[in-house]
Amino acid sequence: MDDAISVVDRKSCFSYRLSFFFLSFFFFCSLLGLLNQFAGIDAWTRKFAFVAALLLSVLITNRFFVDGTLFRSLFYSILCVAVLSFLICISGFYFDLSYDGNAYHQKAIVNILNGANWFTHADASRDVWVDNYAKATWFYAATMISWFTSPEYGTSYHFILGASASLYLYSFCRRIGRGRYISSLLSLIVLLNPVSLSQMYTYYNDAAIGALSLILFLSAIMIVREACRLDRIIFIIASVCIINVKASGFISIGAAFLYMSLAYFHRNGLFLSIRKIVPLCAVFFAFGVGIFGYSPYVQNLLHERNLFFPLAGAGAKDIMTSNAPVGFTQQNRIYNFVLSTFSKTENLASAFDDRPPTLKFPGLIEEGELKVLLYPDVRVAGFGPLFSLMLLVSVFLLFGFILDWRVVGGLYFMILISMLVNPHAWWARYSPVTWVLPLIPLLGVVSTRIRFAWIGGVALVVVAIINVALQLCTWLDSYPSRNEFIKLQARALIGHVVKIYPGSFTPDLIAKRLALNYVLVDHDYYRAHKEKFITLLPGIEYEDILPTK
Repeated sequence: MDDAISVVDRKSCFSYRLSFFFLSFFFFCSLLGLLNQFAGIDAWTRKFAFVAALLLSVLITNRFFVDGTLFRSLFYSILCVAVLSFLICISGFYFDLSYDGNAYHQKAIVNILNGANWFTHADASRDVWVDNYAKATWFYAATMISWFTSPEYGTSYHFILGASASLYLYSFCRRIGRGRYISSLLSLIVLLNPVSLSQMYTYYNDAAIGALSLILFLSAIMIVREACRLDRIIFIIASVCIINVKASGFISIGAAFLYMSLAYFHRNGLFLSIRKIVPLCAVFFAFGVGIFGYSPYVQNLLHERNLFFPLAGAGAKDIMTSNAPVGFTQQNRIYNFVLSTFSKTENLASAFDDRPPTLKFPGLIEEGELKVLLYPDVRVAGFGPLFSLMLLVSVFLLFGFILDWRVVGGLYFMILISMLVNPHAWWARYSPVTWVLPLIPLLGVVSTRIRFAWIGGVALVVVAIINVALQLCTWLDSYPSRNEFIKLQARALIGHVVKIYPGSFTPDLIAKRLALNYVLVDHDYYRAHKEKFITLLPGIEYEDILPTK
C-alpha cells in the first residue's frame, strides 16, 4: 500500500477504500452536474457526466490505495463499482412521496435539466427557494436522472453518502483499536438512523448532512492524530460538499475547524495551529464557497444580501414559527431539545396543531408513535420513541466506563457545539448527527470503572437496535404498499388525458415516469373544479378524465 494509507489497519482498508470511493462519486457527480450548466443540455453531455464521475472516482481511489499489481487494482475497482451499482439499483425501488421532495427539490432538478444557469442568472428559476438554496444534491440528481431517466435514482445520494459515513466509521473504529463486532454494530446502527430511514427514498437532504457531518468530525479527529494525508483529502471533500448540500453545513464545518484549532493550539501552540488550519480553510473557502458555492453564497454577497438569504438578513422568510410546536419559539434551544427528546413522538406544528408536546417516561412506546416515523420531517422526538432511553443509558456509561478521551473528547465537543449553535437542534432532521451522541461511549471504552457496567453497553446497543427495527418494520409495512397503490392508479389512467394542477409543484418528472398523458391547468380552472380533482401524490392532483382520441 502507498505511504498515504500505511497506517491503516489492513482489516479496515477495504471499508476505508469504499467510503472514499462513494464520497468521491457523489462529489464528482455534483461537480460535473454543476459544470454541465456551461456545456448545454444535450443528452450525451449529461450522460457523459455520469460516466466521467465514475471513472474519476475509480482513478482517484486507485491513486491513494495502491495494491501492488494491476490485477488487484482492477479487482478492487470492479468490486467498488459493483457495490455502488447495487446501492443505485435499490434507490430506484420507490417514488418520493414527500411534500418537499415533490415541490421545490424536483422543481430545481427540472430547471437544471432544462438548462438553468445560476452563474449567469441569479434568479434562473424565478423561485426564491430554488435560486437561493445550496444545490449539490440537485446537480447530483440531474446527473443521475440524465443517465437512468427515472427520478427515483436521483435520491441515491442517501444510500451512497450513508454508506460512506458508515464505512468510514467502521474504519475509524478499527484504526483506534475497537473490535470487529462492535465496529460493525455501531456502523450499522449509524447507517440505519431514524432520519435516514424516513428520508432514504425522498429528495430531502438532512440525512446527507448527517452523513457528511459524521465524516467531517471523524476525519478531523484523525487529522489531529496525524494518521495520514488521505484523511485531509476526505475532510476537504466533505467540507465542500456539506455546505453545498445545505447551508446548515456551515455549523458542522465551524465545529470541526474549532476543534482542530484548539487541539493544535493546546498541543503545539499558536503558530502550528495557524500553519495547520489556514491551508484547509483556504481550500474550503476558495473551492467550497467561491466556486462550488457561487450560487447561492457568492451571489448573495454580490447582491448585497445576507450570505444565508432567504433564511437570514433583510427580506428573510420565517419558516420556523409555523413549523415549530406550540411554545417552542418562546423558549431557548436547550429547553426545546430536552422537551422534544423526552416527549411522545409526534409531528406537531403550531400551524396545524395547538397543543404542546406530551412528556412520557423514557423507554415506553405509546400508541401512534411508530406510525408518525413514516414522515421525513417528524418534529417532536424524531429520533424515535427509545432515543431518550438511549441518552440516559449513555450518561450511565460515562460514569461506568473508563474512556479514551483523546478519541471521544473531540467527537463529544464537535457534536455538542453543533447542537448548541443550531437553534433548531430539537428537530431531528435539522441535527441528524445527534443520533451518534449516545453511542460515543462505545467508541472510546477502554475498561469498566463500575462492576458489570458492560451490561449497560449491551443494553444501549439492544435499545438502539430495537428503536431502528421498530421504525424499519413500520416503514416496510407502509411505504412499499403506498408506492404500489400509486402505480395501480397510474395504470388505470392509461389511455386518458389527465388534467393536472401543478400549484407550487413541477410534476414533469413523476408524471412522465408514470407514463401519464397530461395537460396542465391554471389556478382559476382548479378553483372552479376543485371537487373533481384527485390527489395521486404530492404534486399530482388530477381531474379524471378525458379519453384520448
